[in-house]
Amino acid sequence: TGVGATALEVRLHVYSRFVGTIYFDDLTVQKIGTTTSVDLAKNGIPKVFELSNNYPNPFNPSTKIQFGVPHEGNISLVIYNMLGQRIRTLAQGVYVPGEYTVTWDGRDETGHTVDSGVYFYRLETGSIAHVRKMLLLK
Repeated sequence: TGVGATALEVRLHVYSRFVGTIYFDDLTVQKIGTTTSVDLAKNGIPKVFELSNNYPNPFNPSTKIQFGVPHEGNISLVIYNMLGQRIRTLAQGVYVPGEYTVTWDGRDETGHTVDSGVYFYRLETGSIAHVRKMLLLK
């Protein structure tokens, strides 16, 4: 283990069947940020506009989506299907700085339950937008 290291996670994305051993002879570890929580300033207000991963994921029948707003502004949180079609708007309007959690119950705007599959949720404000992926399993 490295000096001062507390944990190391390596994710290999192999898109075909792979059998064998992988050796790393030169490895650099760099922290690139977190996606599982909202980073809060000392006053409890998020430091940056952030969209966390939904939980649970995969989900059935509902999932929670957490986002942070660092300053007052107009936001929208929308669910899309794989074809890019709008499924449901979960949040829209002017939000004050803070941390928010919304729940999606797997239903579209008309109240019908959507099919199993991959869905995207997009949080947008002004010129900033974040998109995450989630999986609904029935």
